[in-house]
Amino acid sequence: MKNVYKVRHKPTGLFYSPGSNSNLSKNGKVYTTKNTIITLLKGGYTTTLRVNNKLSEEYKSIIENLPKDKFGDILAKETDFELIEFKLT
Repeated sequence: MKNVYKVRHKPTGLFYSPGSNSNLSKNGKVYTTKNTIITLLKGGYTTTLRVNNKLSEEYKSIIENLPKDKFGDILAKETDFELIEFKLT
């Protein structure tokens, strides 16, 4: 059995997927290693996150209370994410 991983954004419960238009979704990306956005953010770095319009409306009450950059994108740091492990059979 092989382990795979997904990265969950804790404040929203959505999963991370790299991309420029929208990088939080209900499905997210499946990683085969633990080398993810969490690894890249170690040391106090932050990243910006975007949510598509449909999810933005659905999660509006959560998203509106999250820190944002000057463009309105969600700001996130390492502690905002958690690695979820799945076993493939």
